[in-house]
Amino acid sequence: MRCIDKYILLMLLMLCCNATHALENVGIHQKTEIMSRFNDSATLFIEQVITNDQGVFLLVNDFWVCGKGMQASEEGTFVLVNEEWMPLLAAIESGDCIRASWKCSKCRRYNLDGVNACPYCGKPRYG
Repeated sequence: MRCIDKYILLMLLMLCCNATHALENVGIHQKTEIMSRFNDSATLFIEQVITNDQGVFLLVNDFWVCGKGMQASEEGTFVLVNEEWMPLLAAIESGDCIRASWKCSKCRRYNLDGVNACPYCGKPRYG
């Protein structure tokens, strides 16, 4: 019986290691894909801004950039991330404040990836 338990434990550890390795590769691929959309600072266009008690969310190139504050001036757009004001492009390059989004097929507005129904029109994401 002990031999079977050790075998099951070994298989479980191998599966966990494989899953961890796969998730790391997915994260690297997703970050590469995100950064390819922001490769030129001239293409940064803020399409939508949402503020609530959780912070400020800027829709830039189909991705949400989140921060605690935002200010725009002649020098550019700055986002407050981790208690530090940084230019929008630097905040995007840090990767700490990027969230994916999806576009509602009914009202054509962008929503954060974790939201399963459009808060504007109420249409479910998958339906």
